[in-house]
Amino acid sequence: MYIEKFTKGRKKPIILLRESTREGKTVVKKTLANLSSLDSVGVDLIDRHLKGEVFYSINEAFTKTAGKSHGHVQAVLTAMRKLKIPELISPTRSRERDLVVGMIAGRILSAQSKLGTVTSWENTSLPGILGIEDATEDDLYHAMDWLLERQERIQDKLVKRHLKEGDSILFDTSNPN
Repeated sequence: MYIEKFTKGRKKPIILLRESTREGKTVVKKTLANLSSLDSVGVDLIDRHLKGEVFYSINEAFTKTAGKSHGHVQAVLTAMRKLKIPELISPTRSRERDLVVGMIAGRILSAQSKLGTVTSWENTSLPGILGIEDATEDDLYHAMDWLLERQERIQDKLVKRHLKEGDSILFDTSNPN
Protein backbone atom coordinates (compact mmCIF):
# COMPACT_ATOMS: atom_id res chain seq x y z
CA MET A 1 0.00 0.00 0.00
CA TYR A 2 1.08 3.55 -0.68
CA ILE A 3 -0.27 7.06 -1.03
CA GLU A 4 -0.45 8.67 -4.45
CA LYS A 5 -1.09 12.38 -5.00
CA PHE A 6 -2.38 14.01 -8.16
CA THR A 7 -1.94 17.77 -8.32
CA LYS A 8 -1.60 18.55 -12.03
CA GLY A 9 -3.98 21.37 -12.94
CA ARG A 10 -5.81 21.26 -9.59
CA LYS A 11 -6.07 23.70 -6.68
CA LYS A 12 -6.63 20.89 -4.20
CA PRO A 13 -4.75 17.63 -4.79
CA ILE A 14 -6.42 14.25 -5.09
CA ILE A 15 -4.90 11.90 -2.54
CA LEU A 16 -5.48 8.19 -2.93
CA LEU A 17 -4.57 5.18 -0.83
CA ARG A 18 -3.55 2.59 -3.39
CA GLU A 19 -2.30 -0.91 -3.71
CA SER A 20 -0.44 -2.36 -6.65
CA THR A 21 -0.20 -5.97 -7.67
CA ARG A 22 1.37 -7.75 -10.58
CA GLU A 23 -0.78 -9.84 -12.86
CA GLY A 24 1.62 -11.48 -15.22
CA LYS A 25 3.73 -8.72 -16.76
CA THR A 26 1.16 -6.02 -15.95
CA VAL A 27 1.11 -3.87 -12.78
CA VAL A 28 -2.47 -3.34 -11.64
CA LYS A 29 -3.21 -0.35 -9.36
CA LYS A 30 -6.24 -0.56 -7.14
CA THR A 31 -7.61 2.44 -5.23
CA LEU A 32 -8.51 1.48 -1.66
CA ALA A 33 -9.59 4.90 -0.36
CA ASN A 34 -9.82 8.53 -1.36
CA LEU A 35 -7.97 10.53 1.33
CA SER A 36 -8.53 13.94 -0.26
CA SER A 37 -10.82 15.06 2.57
CA LEU A 38 -8.07 14.55 5.18
CA ASP A 39 -5.76 17.37 6.21
CA SER A 40 -2.04 17.13 5.48
CA VAL A 41 -1.25 15.92 9.02
CA GLY A 42 -3.64 12.97 8.70
CA VAL A 43 -2.26 12.02 5.30
CA ASP A 44 1.30 12.31 6.62
CA LEU A 45 0.50 10.01 9.57
CA ILE A 46 -0.98 7.36 7.27
CA ASP A 47 2.00 7.63 4.93
CA ARG A 48 4.48 7.26 7.81
CA HIS A 49 2.55 4.26 9.19
CA LEU A 50 2.60 2.58 5.78
CA LYS A 51 6.38 3.03 5.78
CA GLY A 52 6.63 1.14 9.10
CA GLU A 53 6.59 3.86 11.74
CA VAL A 54 4.74 2.88 14.92
CA PHE A 55 2.67 5.38 16.86
CA TYR A 56 1.53 5.38 20.48
CA SER A 57 -0.92 7.56 22.35
CA ILE A 58 0.56 9.74 25.08
CA ASN A 59 -1.10 7.54 27.71
CA GLU A 60 0.65 4.47 26.27
CA ALA A 61 4.02 6.17 25.86
CA PHE A 62 4.29 7.71 29.33
CA THR A 63 3.58 6.51 32.82
CA LYS A 64 2.29 8.95 35.38
CA THR A 65 4.15 8.86 38.66
CA ALA A 66 3.57 10.81 41.82
CA GLY A 67 6.26 13.42 42.17
CA LYS A 68 7.30 15.54 45.09
CA SER A 69 6.76 19.29 45.05
CA HIS A 70 10.05 21.06 44.60
CA GLY A 71 9.86 24.58 43.12
CA HIS A 72 8.58 26.37 46.20
CA VAL A 73 11.00 24.42 48.40
CA GLN A 74 13.95 25.44 46.24
CA ALA A 75 12.84 29.09 46.28
CA VAL A 76 12.61 29.18 50.10
CA LEU A 77 15.93 27.35 50.62
CA THR A 78 17.68 29.64 48.12
CA ALA A 79 16.38 32.73 49.95
CA MET A 80 17.46 31.24 53.29
CA ARG A 81 20.94 30.53 51.95
CA LYS A 82 21.29 34.05 50.53
CA LEU A 83 20.31 35.42 53.96
CA LYS A 84 22.84 33.00 55.52
CA ILE A 85 20.21 31.59 57.86
CA PRO A 86 21.92 28.18 58.20
CA GLU A 87 25.23 29.83 59.20
CA LEU A 88 23.37 32.11 61.60
CA ILE A 89 21.91 29.09 63.36
CA SER A 90 25.26 27.28 63.54
CA PRO A 91 28.53 27.80 61.66
CA THR A 92 28.91 24.02 61.24
CA ARG A 93 26.42 21.74 59.59
CA SER A 94 24.74 19.21 61.84
CA ARG A 95 21.53 17.19 61.94
CA GLU A 96 20.06 19.64 64.43
CA ARG A 97 20.88 22.62 62.20
CA ASP A 98 19.34 20.84 59.19
CA LEU A 99 16.21 20.07 61.22
CA VAL A 100 15.91 23.70 62.32
CA VAL A 101 16.39 24.91 58.72
CA GLY A 102 13.75 22.39 57.69
CA MET A 103 11.34 23.65 60.35
CA ILE A 104 11.87 27.27 59.32
CA ALA A 105 11.35 26.41 55.64
CA GLY A 106 8.34 24.26 56.55
CA ARG A 107 6.83 27.13 58.53
CA ILE A 108 7.23 29.46 55.54
CA LEU A 109 5.81 26.90 53.13
CA SER A 110 2.91 25.75 55.29
CA ALA A 111 2.52 26.67 58.96
CA GLN A 112 1.66 23.52 60.91
CA SER A 113 2.32 21.66 64.13
CA LYS A 114 5.57 19.70 64.47
CA LEU A 115 3.74 16.47 63.59
CA GLY A 116 2.02 18.24 60.66
CA THR A 117 5.40 19.55 59.52
CA VAL A 118 6.94 16.08 59.44
CA THR A 119 3.87 14.71 57.64
CA SER A 120 3.78 17.49 55.02
CA TRP A 121 7.49 17.00 54.28
CA GLU A 122 6.62 13.65 52.68
CA ASN A 123 5.04 15.53 49.75
CA THR A 124 8.03 17.79 49.09
CA SER A 125 11.70 17.51 48.23
CA LEU A 126 12.67 19.39 51.43
CA PRO A 127 13.74 16.43 53.61
CA GLY A 128 15.69 14.88 50.74
CA ILE A 129 17.61 18.09 50.09
CA LEU A 130 18.43 18.54 53.77
CA GLY A 131 19.06 14.84 54.47
CA ILE A 132 16.35 14.62 57.13
CA GLU A 133 13.99 12.09 55.53
CA ASP A 134 13.84 10.00 58.70
CA ALA A 135 12.97 12.91 61.04
CA THR A 136 10.26 12.36 63.62
CA GLU A 137 8.23 14.76 65.74
CA ASP A 138 10.57 13.96 68.67
CA ASP A 139 13.59 14.87 66.53
CA LEU A 140 12.06 18.30 65.90
CA TYR A 141 11.46 18.89 69.61
CA HIS A 142 15.05 17.85 70.31
CA ALA A 143 16.29 20.27 67.64
CA MET A 144 14.25 23.06 69.23
CA ASP A 145 15.92 22.36 72.60
CA TRP A 146 19.30 22.47 70.81
CA LEU A 147 18.30 25.78 69.24
CA LEU A 148 17.23 27.26 72.59
CA GLU A 149 20.78 26.74 73.91
CA ARG A 150 22.02 28.95 71.03
CA GLN A 151 19.31 31.61 71.20
CA GLU A 152 21.42 34.34 72.82
CA ARG A 153 24.32 33.86 70.39
CA ILE A 154 21.92 33.94 67.42
CA GLN A 155 20.26 37.11 68.74
CA ASP A 156 23.68 38.75 69.17
CA LYS A 157 24.53 37.88 65.55
CA LEU A 158 21.23 39.35 64.37
CA VAL A 159 21.86 42.57 66.30
CA LYS A 160 25.31 42.91 64.70
CA ARG A 161 23.88 42.14 61.28
CA HIS A 162 20.86 44.43 61.33
CA LEU A 163 21.19 47.18 63.97
CA LYS A 164 23.40 50.17 64.41
CA GLU A 165 23.95 52.54 67.33
CA GLY A 166 20.75 54.32 68.32
CA ASP A 167 18.29 51.88 66.67
CA SER A 168 15.28 50.81 68.71
CA ILE A 169 13.99 47.30 69.12
CA LEU A 170 10.36 46.50 69.81
CA PHE A 171 9.39 43.23 71.48
CA ASP A 172 5.96 41.65 71.44
CA THR A 173 5.45 40.48 75.01
CA SER A 174 1.79 39.65 74.65
CA ASN A 175 0.75 36.13 75.48
CA PRO A 176 -2.30 34.72 73.71
CA ASN A 177 -2.96 32.29 76.61
